[in-house]
Amino acid sequence: MQIELAYHFRMTADFRRILATDTHGKDSAEAVFQRDLADKAFKAWQIQCLKQVFIPARCVRDLRWKEDWLRRNGGGSPETALSVARDEAAFAGRIELHSRQQATRKANRKAVRS
Repeated sequence: MQIELAYHFRMTADFRRILATDTHGKDSAEAVFQRDLADKAFKAWQIQCLKQVFIPARCVRDLRWKEDWLRRNGGGSPETALSVARDEAAFAGRIELHSRQQATRKANRKAVRS
């Protein structure tokens, strides 16, 4: 849903940029403003697309930091091993979820084309 909203925002901003350029000229203040707005809309759309494709690096960093901290401060206790295993299982589940979402999107794109 976020991708569709960002795409709609991008297309609307681009259309307004085209209209402003045709009406006021390429170097007018209005055309420059609309061009900047269209660039921001494009970046917002790009970010939404990337959020859907990649697992945020922050999640990976947090998990690695937590594992390292537990290993250093928790020693070899069973609770530490259990916590690390639980986090790794959750992370693997998240990767699997993203893989399934990508496969679903790919199948939907193929279905739309045919």
